[in-house]
Amino acid sequence: MSKLSVWEERDKAIAAGYEKLNNEVLPEVAVDKEATIGAKSSKKFRYGFKKHVGADMRSGMINRVAITTANVPDKVVDENMNAAQIQQEADTMLTYYNRKLRTLTLDRCIGVPTIRAGSMVMFNIPKLGDINLNSFLLVESAEHYFTNSLHLMDLECKIPIK
Repeated sequence: MSKLSVWEERDKAIAAGYEKLNNEVLPEVAVDKEATIGAKSSKKFRYGFKKHVGADMRSGMINRVAITTANVPDKVVDENMNAAQIQQEADTMLTYYNRKLRTLTLDRCIGVPTIRAGSMVMFNIPKLGDINLNSFLLVESAEHYFTNSLHLMDLECKIPIK
């Protein structure tokens, strides 16, 4: 979903007399009635849908994928999970986040429509500062921009520090 789509939805909301474009107004003006607005932080918003990916921490292999609307949090404990499953999820999250990570940000690179948050992308960037990067990274966020025939994107990935 491009930022251009959000502007079109906003313009429809203004024309219809709405003062705000939010998840209550979107179904009235959006082309895709299921798309929502979600916030990653106070300054980063998403419109549309998100892909949630779960990966095995030992092998790095993806073992779960879910597509949700943009306003669904990245991790919600399922009410059907038992205590052992919840503990396993917590341990997995701690293993992933309780380590030093660097952020790799690529601004306005050539766009690839299939790259979304949750995608695994191969990077081969020798001599990237003090590291040689040659591995798959999980895309934390991807924003796509379409202008005329040009497709650009901003990517944010995390690099584990060994």
